[in-house]
Amino acid sequence: LFLLGIFSLLDTLLNMPMNKVVEYLPLDDNMKAALCRNSNSEYYPLLILAEHLEEAEWEAADRIIQQLSMDNAKVKIAFHAAVDWANEMVSI
Repeated sequence: LFLLGIFSLLDTLLNMPMNKVVEYLPLDDNMKAALCRNSNSEYYPLLILAEHLEEAEWEAADRIIQQLSMDNAKVKIAFHAAVDWANEMVSI
């Protein structure tokens, strides 16, 4: 979830199409497919979840968390830890 969230912005940061960006990443093919928005990828729902969390779309995030049988509290804790980490990186 964390990697998908970070990597989902690489196309914008690098000003390249995502299908080109993933060619350079040492990632599982399923993760590459999710980053390229292939809804058949097993990781695609996690990418959508990451986007809902980033956009503070809590109800949509809660629905996906439930669909994936994930622990809502643990997901939120991990999300806040990721936000804290990102804030630390920005302040360096």
